[in-house]
Amino acid sequence: MKTTSKALIYCALLAGCSGSGTPEKSAHVATVQQHGVLGQYCSECHAPPSPRLHSKSEWPSVLSRMDLHRVEARLPALTPSQRKAVLAYLQSHAPK
Repeated sequence: MKTTSKALIYCALLAGCSGSGTPEKSAHVATVQQHGVLGQYCSECHAPPSPRLHSKSEWPSVLSRMDLHRVEARLPALTPSQRKAVLAYLQSHAPK
């Protein structure tokens, strides 16, 4: 039940975000939304953050820091394509 509730919450959160931007960014946003990469990646340690939590320029270093935490916790880091998709999603919804 807990896993199902989490999945529904992540889907609802991701579904509420529009995929505006360049076709490449839109494709990354769609990937993040379809696969729930952001929710899955973040929720192993904490609740997924709002993209508005950091500016566009801050998100790359935040993701790098989170990857280091994951390695320390012996969790797999994002693949390069997942990282690119998550970063595009976060930056497309982040404040300037």
